[in-house]
Amino acid sequence: MSQHVYTYQPLPAGRWFRQLHIHPGQLDDPIVCDLVNVAIDNAPPYKALSYVWGNPTQTTSITCAGVHREVTVSLFEGLRRIRSRDEVEIAWADAICINHSDNIEKAGQVNLMGAVYDKAAEVVVWLGEDTDAIAGTAFHGVTSANAAVRTGTQTVWNTVPGFNMTVGEGPNSYPVSVLKSTMPSILEDQHLDAIEKLYQLPWFTRVWVLQEVGLATRATAFWGDKFIDFSELVTFIHFGMSDEDLIKRLGQGVRDVLSGPPYYAFWNVWSTYDKKGGWVDTDPVLKAFTTVLAADCNIDFVLVLEASRRFDATNPLDHVFAFLGHPKALMPNTDGTLVQADYGMSLTELHLLVASSLAQQSLNFLVQVQNNTESLEPSHLHPSWVPQWHINDKSAPSAFWEAWDASLRISRQSSPVARLSGTELTVRGIMFDSVDLHTDTMKEKDFDRFHYGPGALIEQCWNLTESAAQSAPHVYGDDKAPLAFASTLTCDYRSSRSGSETDQALVEDFMQYADITNEDFYGKKLKRFGVTYRLIPMQQRFLGTKFHNYGSNRRFFTTKGGYWGLGPPLMRRGDVCAVLMGGDVPFVLRPTDDGRFRLVGQAYMYGVMYGELVTKAEMGEGTLGIREIRLV
Repeated sequence: MSQHVYTYQPLPAGRWFRQLHIHPGQLDDPIVCDLVNVAIDNAPPYKALSYVWGNPTQTTSITCAGVHREVTVSLFEGLRRIRSRDEVEIAWADAICINHSDNIEKAGQVNLMGAVYDKAAEVVVWLGEDTDAIAGTAFHGVTSANAAVRTGTQTVWNTVPGFNMTVGEGPNSYPVSVLKSTMPSILEDQHLDAIEKLYQLPWFTRVWVLQEVGLATRATAFWGDKFIDFSELVTFIHFGMSDEDLIKRLGQGVRDVLSGPPYYAFWNVWSTYDKKGGWVDTDPVLKAFTTVLAADCNIDFVLVLEASRRFDATNPLDHVFAFLGHPKALMPNTDGTLVQADYGMSLTELHLLVASSLAQQSLNFLVQVQNNTESLEPSHLHPSWVPQWHINDKSAPSAFWEAWDASLRISRQSSPVARLSGTELTVRGIMFDSVDLHTDTMKEKDFDRFHYGPGALIEQCWNLTESAAQSAPHVYGDDKAPLAFASTLTCDYRSSRSGSETDQALVEDFMQYADITNEDFYGKKLKRFGVTYRLIPMQQRFLGTKFHNYGSNRRFFTTKGGYWGLGPPLMRRGDVCAVLMGGDVPFVLRPTDDGRFRLVGQAYMYGVMYGELVTKAEMGEGTLGIREIRLV
């Protein structure tokens, strides 16, 4: 047997890739394979492997085209599972099929990788060996819980032992019963332990796997010798974050795991591919979710990039390159992607190139900026308006994704007028106000009811509005003040676009929540607004979650012109509030000495979110006007 180093045969120009032909064998037989150059548009059916490379120092040997070569143990184990016992299996695995020592080929294959997974007959997700023999338990728990929620059998009506009261009379009477969850009997403790370990597997933390599965027509996950339809794993993520009975049963440990990378993978990436006939499209539950998501959020490449911050990549350039196969990465009216993979460029060059390209479509990418004190200094070299997609600053507020329309970009289907000169971006916008008062940054711990509690935060914010009113009245009027306050702290918990009935429901929901979390303050300041019903636990949880998610790492603020808002943690008095044409939310800007501005961050401001100021400016109301704004 030859011991020479394997030499790759060059790929022809165009859409060519290598297929891996794995010779048949039993599980413990050596891996023997060949590589064949194939035009991807005429390729025979193949399976694409999605896996974590693993420790590069832990390798084992396979035979490829008669030559021994080392591969990681993780890849070796995955190839053993994908191999057929009686016929050649045609497959694709990036570590073998791409010549990673050739950066030019590597970049070309990365640009083609979306097509590789899109055209695969099946994507095999290799989660790793089942060293604790718990895969079967985990998969059984996942499928059983999913089935219960799908069929509505996660709860049943049970009579109360020793309680003999009945409803009705005669033959039409029936005993009083209560709704009881069946989840404790469906998901026993061993199921929960196994499920928690399942979603903690390294596969769920790597950035490349997001595209690999998202583009799949069919996907099957293997953990050791056990396997499951991948859609079941994703459906469990969805149900585990949305079904009340399942949420209660999972406990904090499993919920924390699901709400991390698995949830961002589903919400930001897998649900946004919209592949006809794909595993999401053919699953009724997942399809229904994606339909609702598309209606409620602005789904574009920016939303996809946001997920990359929650995942790991060996090369920071891959936080962008790993998503170039997403359909939203295509430039409008062209066949080209937003950028081309090039491992010779610097990280700063890549981020500036991506941001400037995105600016030609919309300014939504600005919500991903996570500036700190240093980056807002005039001497800092990195442009304040360019996100750094490889950094996940956990002290930064989450990005806004709701379908607001502050500049009327959505309703008018318009594109921004953005001009790049060096690292300066010139846009058009309305600078309409400046920051007056603000609270301290609301931290995660401040929302803990056993610490300060959300009720204390509500009190601080309301007191700030009263302090601001001593120097200038707010713009909302007494009749709209409760709605403006509730909407600001929950960022439209119930969209105010739906009319007066929904507006009143929002006010009542929020005031009841304030009563629950801070009874003394509610009685003194808010009770006069009235409450006509009590929140059910699900509503209380949902509203509290909204306040927590939107308020965390933000400041409540008032403006000199009388607006209220939630803004970035580094905002300060004198910062400018602006609506940028092409952006869907207002932004807080900091003036520089030369008439330019640094981007402090995104904001929610009641009365600004649906194009109100653009309409006023176009009608010539007041001093509002649309002008050029230079961001540095």
